[in-house]
Amino acid sequence: MNPLERPSDRLERRLDRVLMAVLVASLPLVAWAGGSTAHAHFEHQRRTQVAERHLVATELLADARKDGGNPGTRAGAHAPVRWNDRAGVHTAVAPVAVGQQQGTRARVWLDADGKPTSPPATAQSVTVTGIATGMAAAFGASVIVGGTRKGIHWTFDRRRFQQWEREWELAEPRWTRRER
Repeated sequence: MNPLERPSDRLERRLDRVLMAVLVASLPLVAWAGGSTAHAHFEHQRRTQVAERHLVATELLADARKDGGNPGTRAGAHAPVRWNDRAGVHTAVAPVAVGQQQGTRARVWLDADGKPTSPPATAQSVTVTGIATGMAAAFGASVIVGGTRKGIHWTFDRRRFQQWEREWELAEPRWTRRER
């Protein structure tokens, strides 16, 4: 044991060890919990989309127009399309592949109301989202623990500086032979 070590130094070191143990123990749990929760949520969404959406074969009524990256649109193109079903003939503007010409066939996703929509999420995108969310949760946990550690060090340092200031006010006049 170091004779110059103060009780506050020992407490600070112990708190550091506890925080590191918490970090090591919690990172896998936080990553798993965040990732599995996100995966379950988005998998449910994906299954709902698959159940509610269906593909129809359509005919393009005009050449596909490029979206040009307008805000709120998906990258790709849109074109007016026509399709037949039991209810009759329908037309709408739908997302299609870039460069498709008038008269060509395109497969378009329709929602439960029969309106063109985006395709349902893929299992791969759900998995990637779950992994990314788990990693973000682990990063967030490490930031919280690191911030707590910094705050503890800052608090202990501030108390030490205040203590040194008081001690110096007592010792300085004797060393310099000055009276205050």
